[in-house]
Amino acid sequence: MAVIKLGILGSEVTLPEMKYFPGGDVEIPTDCSKNVSEEKMLDGSSSFNIDSIHPRAFRLEWDELTWAEVEALQALVDLNVELNYINEFTDSVGYPVVVLTFSGPTPIAETTGQAAILYKFSIELKGTGG
Repeated sequence: MAVIKLGILGSEVTLPEMKYFPGGDVEIPTDCSKNVSEEKMLDGSSSFNIDSIHPRAFRLEWDELTWAEVEALQALVDLNVELNYINEFTDSVGYPVVVLTFSGPTPIAETTGQAAILYKFSIELKGTGG
């Protein structure tokens, strides 16, 4: 079965399974924007620098995590280093990324019928182009 992994290169960990509606496909929002910077010249004109590498960005969201799963995700966020992201649902290629933002853990209302409290958590990753 395909999984999503994140971690230090060579030490990636399998992330918790993302829950989807029955019959739904795994869809992880992926953005790719051109790496362009603009500089204003003394005469008021603009000069543009266009990099040859255009990094991807990925948003990972979970709706029903246990506290242990939240702690594992938080530990990855807290590393504050470049990580390797592998989404086996699309390919087996590792992408060097950094954590841009994260949100959570947020307790969810008791709608799952579970006795334990579950949490929402999300992580936004951006490719480093490395």
